Amino acid sequence: MKYIAGADYYVHWLPFPEDNGTDGAAVVPNDDGTFSILMDEKLLQNAKKAYTTYQHEVCHIEDDDFYNEKPISEIEKI
Repeated sequence: MKYIAGADYYVHWLPFPEDNGTDGAAVVPNDDGTFSILMDEKLLQNAKKAYTTYQHEVCHIEDDDFYNEKPISEIEKI
């Protein structure tokens, strides 16, 4: 796990509904300045995909994607 200076985050494994429009994860900024990374528990069946998905979500936190004006299509080109 990589430490991100000034950013605390928590990973939550949850059942996601089918056809939810994501690859199995999302990041939510919390009111206290922390972030919640929501991961679909189905990803636990494939450790490599789970880790890759987790890394992708951490990049959104590192890049301050929640506090810039870039369109989502540009942000997701990571």
